[in-house]
Amino acid sequence: MLKTTENVAKLRHSDLNVLYETVKDSLNDTDRLFKKSWDKDKKVKFICSLLGYNPFSLNTKKRQKSAKSLISLTTQRLRKKTYPKMALRAAYCCFVFNEMVAEWSNEFPFEAPTLIDGMNDNIPYWFSYPECMQETNQILCKSLDCSHNLTHLRVRTCSKEVLGVTLEAWKSCAKSGETRLSVPLVEDIIDKQSVPNARTHFSEDVEKMDLLKSQSLLVLSEIGTMPVTHRDRVDKLLAFRKFLLEDVDFSSFPPITRYFKGLPCVTFEGILIDIDTKIQIHALTSAYNIRAVGSLAAESMVGILQAMYQNPQVSIKARDVPGLMSTAVEIMTCKSNQNR
Repeated sequence: MLKTTENVAKLRHSDLNVLYETVKDSLNDTDRLFKKSWDKDKKVKFICSLLGYNPFSLNTKKRQKSAKSLISLTTQRLRKKTYPKMALRAAYCCFVFNEMVAEWSNEFPFEAPTLIDGMNDNIPYWFSYPECMQETNQILCKSLDCSHNLTHLRVRTCSKEVLGVTLEAWKSCAKSGETRLSVPLVEDIIDKQSVPNARTHFSEDVEKMDLLKSQSLLVLSEIGTMPVTHRDRVDKLLAFRKFLLEDVDFSSFPPITRYFKGLPCVTFEGILIDIDTKIQIHALTSAYNIRAVGSLAAESMVGILQAMYQNPQVSIKARDVPGLMSTAVEIMTCKSNQNR
């Protein structure tokens, strides 16, 4: 059976071990060098030498190990639990960014860059655009009310440093007595949702204080002043828009998620969406009622219905809105009747 070296080489590790155990009692101490931990080639050569075969004629084929492909190595690395998922998300975003931006831009109902009639400044790109209703072929403009943006900015500047102006500067301005800004308005932030208080906070006399001289406050005070014409309003919106988007790179990774120029992300986006919406409406209709754009009217109506609700501490349920509306209409009809 084991007449040739090739036959010995065909044996498995366990067979070679059994073969050695069978003949080891008849071997000298010097020949008992066999170890089960040897590799197969070494075991075959040792057994062949015991049987008198020429071990050098053994021609065993070793399996060649080939290098794994880059795809296999990358997949193996990414599937490890220790690999950071944020890095994987950032890489995927970099891969699909240009395609997604192109797809988003193709849906624009407005061209970019856009030149507003009668204005010197053009808009290189839009930050937001309205939704196009395919069923009615109408444009649905969405905007956060400008009064909310103004009050949010006031609360933010009374809490932390924003756009290079520190909280201590606001406190010093309030304590100076040279402006209408009082200490409770800054330190206690009384009536956070008050628009008159926010206008006082960013008024012209406050902006002229040396402690608060800043390009950002200059732009904010310009926005807060009452424009004469719709063209003046758009000019102020364009100036504020240009200031907010200056040196902001939305294509950088990882993306900015919390603060833009010291402003909270929600406030920053709300201001720009409001500005873009008003400019886009101006491009479509020229002059229009500025109070017709925003959410203040709807919020006022909801506030009235909330006050009429049986439990004012609980949000209104949708099923209760028709009953509350009928009650409000009945009351207003009675109040409007001169012959009541």
